[in-house]
Amino acid sequence: MKQLFIIFCAVFFFASAHAETNESKLKKMFIVATKNNSTSPNFVVIHAVELKSNEQKDLCLDYMALGYALYLDSQKLNVEKVIYAKNGIPIFKFKTEKAIQYLYFHDYNVAIVDSIIRNTNNLLITEILNQNKHDGYSKLLEINSLKYNRKYFEHFLYMNGIPTYQDCESGYTVIVRGN
Repeated sequence: MKQLFIIFCAVFFFASAHAETNESKLKKMFIVATKNNSTSPNFVVIHAVELKSNEQKDLCLDYMALGYALYLDSQKLNVEKVIYAKNGIPIFKFKTEKAIQYLYFHDYNVAIVDSIIRNTNNLLITEILNQNKHDGYSKLLEINSLKYNRKYFEHFLYMNGIPTYQDCESGYTVIVRGN
């Protein structure tokens, strides 16, 4: 019984440590994205709240689109004051219909992201990372990114700690260098 308790504590400790690591990595990825003001902004995942209905969901979009949605909502982004959910995703609240529409809030189907999570194994992620490291580009990433509309595969990658951006020349999704 004592051994079982020790094993349980060890598993709980390692699971907690991994969750904290992932949370801090997602926060760092968001902060890094805010510093990329190029024509190829990083994709970010945010927790968006429509204040009128209190409907909430996680959305993936490029960082510049987030900036414009905040502008439409008469808000400014202050990175030091961003509030994060427990999973490391920044929370943004929107009051205007223009901002909500610009975000495709009502059209964004989180069930597609959930389906990708259920149906994609770690082997695909490993192969994408290996192709990217070897070639600086991943055909598997391109195929999966084009397969889903509205940044769903990028959402999946972000939640797995893999930052991406849309290349301004080719239009394809690319993994941020150094990952």
